[in-house]
Amino acid sequence: MFPLKDKVVAITGASSGIGKALALTAVQLGAKVAVCARNEQRLKEGFDNSNIFCVGADVSKEDDCKRFIDATIAQWGRVDVLINNAGISMRALFEDVAAVFFDADNDGDA
Repeated sequence: MFPLKDKVVAITGASSGIGKALALTAVQLGAKVAVCARNEQRLKEGFDNSNIFCVGADVSKEDDCKRFIDATIAQWGRVDVLINNAGISMRALFEDVAAVFFDADNDGDA
């Protein structure tokens, strides 16, 4: 990973898994981190660090994306690194999934 000391890192989909691990690693490397996910309460419960700023935001909604970045800039003054980690998943057999779900998944609107 490249040097993150004193950088501002914004990470989407950070309430668990890879996003959460990225946020914790970035803080360990000296970054100030802004994280977002749809469930703000879960975010706040998952992070207990003054260098992590939590924002509830659904990245499938453009206004929420803008609000997340605006809030990050208001908190930390800038964004140096953006990690678009948010995603959706669905568990089903391929033959059981209607084509409309593939379109929604590719659009990020599911």
